[in-house]
Amino acid sequence: MDILVTKRLTLRPPLEVDIDDIAEFIGNKNVSRMLARVPHPYFRKDAEDWISHVSRSIDAGQDLTFTIHRERLIGVMSLEGFDSGVPEFGYWLAEPAWGKGFATEAGAAVLSHVFRTRDVDRIASAVFKENTASLNVQKKLGFKLTGNGALWSNARSEMVEDFKTELTRRDFVAAGHSLGAFPSPLRGGGGEEGAEMKKRSRGNILQAQHFPNHPHP
Repeated sequence: MDILVTKRLTLRPPLEVDIDDIAEFIGNKNVSRMLARVPHPYFRKDAEDWISHVSRSIDAGQDLTFTIHRERLIGVMSLEGFDSGVPEFGYWLAEPAWGKGFATEAGAAVLSHVFRTRDVDRIASAVFKENTASLNVQKKLGFKLTGNGALWSNARSEMVEDFKTELTRRDFVAAGHSLGAFPSPLRGGGGEEGAEMKKRSRGNILQAQHFPNHPHP
């Protein structure tokens, strides 16, 4: 299991303990209306099915998905379609976590991990044009606009205009991000620092269990 630890966040693969939080936060229309695939209303069974699907895709090496935690789960971030050669980056944050820089912090960790551990030089994404906050996150991560289009939104039951974006390894580094700043505490990081990271990650997972993507923007 890959676990990433940043200054304020812990990121790990989805677990069944996350089901209630996912259903609650992505069931908020303000969140789901900015996503392409997520229906509204969104039920607990939808979260159960999604976690089951994600677990299989992670095991197959096709996708990489992380739940984002502070005191509890606050979002999801993923890259899908590694077998295509150009994975797609997507994410969502719970509304109470908006405007605090968490998406950029989590994105820097996940993308650094991907560029460091996978044979990937280019990552694609898309953002609904009205979602300026998400577009700003991607710009901070180094994404560049590549075109315009439209995506079907299940939550809105209509086509929504979007921006197509792309990130290269070079642009990620040029935006000021490191390829080695976020080791997986369960797989890397030795000595006292590694032990402390493991302690932090275990603590955050226990907190997530105590407070009992989709992710495409």
